[in-house]
Amino acid sequence: GRGWAWGGSSGSHPRKANLRMPDALRSSVLILLSTLLTWSANNVGGLGAVTASASVTMLAALAHKQSAAAVMCASFAGWASSEVIPDVLWASALGAVTALTFQAFVMLKIGEGWGGRLGLIAFIAVNLTAVCQDLGRVEHLFEGERYAVVSGDAAVWFVFVCLASTTFGSFTTIYLRCNVPSLDNPAAAAAFVGLLGALVMSGIPTSLLFANFGGKSGEVSAAVYGGAFVGMSAKNHVPNYLAFLATGVLAGGLSVALRGVFVDGIGGKYGAMAFLSVGIYKAARGLFSGGP
Repeated sequence: GRGWAWGGSSGSHPRKANLRMPDALRSSVLILLSTLLTWSANNVGGLGAVTASASVTMLAALAHKQSAAAVMCASFAGWASSEVIPDVLWASALGAVTALTFQAFVMLKIGEGWGGRLGLIAFIAVNLTAVCQDLGRVEHLFEGERYAVVSGDAAVWFVFVCLASTTFGSFTTIYLRCNVPSLDNPAAAAAFVGLLGALVMSGIPTSLLFANFGGKSGEVSAAVYGGAFVGMSAKNHVPNYLAFLATGVLAGGLSVALRGVFVDGIGGKYGAMAFLSVGIYKAARGLFSGGP
């Protein structure tokens, strides 16, 4: 295996602090086009959010590895459903907002190396764009789809499925990065895990996954992909396999705790939870070890 010898960080842009204008312009155009492509594949082509996002990212990683981070960020924005981003015009606006937010994060070095950073960017962009459509809709972004409150074995099983899915996604992504040369790029490894999760979950009956809880198979593939975002973290933030397992569990816990808080179809939601879980892990590590 290749141990912990990898370069860069989750969603890393060029390491230079200053952003050259040609690079910013190139990545912004890519983000705009990739947002449109993912939104169309998801909402018009019917691929589903995870499959559309992971496919677009994998194609970018294979074609031009240096562009994978920007494209992946855009694919998370394009994850948004037509209920949130209703048409191509608004999808184009979303692409522009995502590009601006991405460049701001790069220039300000916000969350460098944190898993979920790209999803957080998309999450911010989708919410800003949705708010711009109609300021009166702001409150509806937080209503979400309400699920029946259950207790007992069904609820325990659902929590287990979510925790197992995110933990699997996190561990598998970092393992692939360390041991499979063709997937050493964080975006490529995460996209591969996302596609694998979507493929496997599509063949498992929803009733088996959720007992009588009323969940959706797409939730599990999204949880796997959300765990994969944790697996994109740089080793100076999440230092070893055990830490990736723990942070994956945190991401799963957040996905359960925040289930139904936001309306379905808000792109970047799982990335934002991954980003938060990395932050919680780092804070806990600093508290108990006396270091960062």
